[in-house]
Amino acid sequence: MTYTNLDDWTDATSGVTTINFDELPGFTHVTTQHSHLGVAFIGNSYIFQNSLLFPSDGVGLNGGISVQPITMDFSTPMTAIGVHFPTVFRYELDSNGELIALSFHLASMGPGSFAGIISEIPFDRAIIRSTGGASTVIDTRFSGGAIPGPGGVAVLLGGCGLLGRGRRRGARG
Repeated sequence: MTYTNLDDWTDATSGVTTINFDELPGFTHVTTQHSHLGVAFIGNSYIFQNSLLFPSDGVGLNGGISVQPITMDFSTPMTAIGVHFPTVFRYELDSNGELIALSFHLASMGPGSFAGIISEIPFDRAIIRSTGGASTVIDTRFSGGAIPGPGGVAVLLGGCGLLGRGRRRGARG
């Protein structure tokens, strides 16, 4: 299920962890600095300072030069992720190296916008990729576990809904 409101997303999750990125100096290459929070950033993500893009504290994360994604590997599978963001982007959620969901987030663009996902399928990697031809940037990043609820849709993403499902692992023997 997707959310565009942080309070609604937080109410539906448990054990929320927040990363503001304001504890590191500008242009720091972000990799394992947040491993104590269960996440490692893969690739060329770095701290980016811009008070127009990140109105809450002036600091965010940039996926790197060109249109590089922001890739996060989780030490424990997650069921919820959310970010404040200033651009159009898509989420890609992976479990054990297989794509389980792909979505474009089209609603609420602009500084301070929020996009959150709660999945009944745990994922161990999340990739955020710009779809507007600009650098991939995010402000605050949140993660947590879904609060168990009645059965329902495994993952619904973005205003467009689920656009893709993962590949099958192959024939069972």
